[in-house]
Amino acid sequence: MSLGTAERFGHGAAIRRSAQETFLCQHVKLRLVLHAEPYMSSGTRIQFDPKPDPLEQKVRLVCGALLGVLVAGGMFLEFGPFDAAGTVVLVLVCILGCALGALQGGDRFWTAFLRLLGKL
Repeated sequence: MSLGTAERFGHGAAIRRSAQETFLCQHVKLRLVLHAEPYMSSGTRIQFDPKPDPLEQKVRLVCGALLGVLVAGGMFLEFGPFDAAGTVVLVLVCILGCALGALQGGDRFWTAFLRLLGKL
């Protein structure tokens, strides 16, 4: 049914209103997608994949563990020398925390880490 036919039968206003409401709803949804958090500094929206494949899980674990080593090294240098047991505990906690955070959080973890550093 065309708009002209609908107007002849008295349904034109309802169809126009329905079309406008549909357009506005689509526009609002698009704005919510485009303007939602989180953003990178370039204004690009970060996409999150809810179910990573096994290879991506391994990459996340390894990269998180490497970050954990760097964090443990920074904490060791900042807070002074520890005994052997304290150093082992510090390194293991940092590695496990960062690796599991990267595995579970994915891009959200890295976004939060970069924001913590003030780089994003």
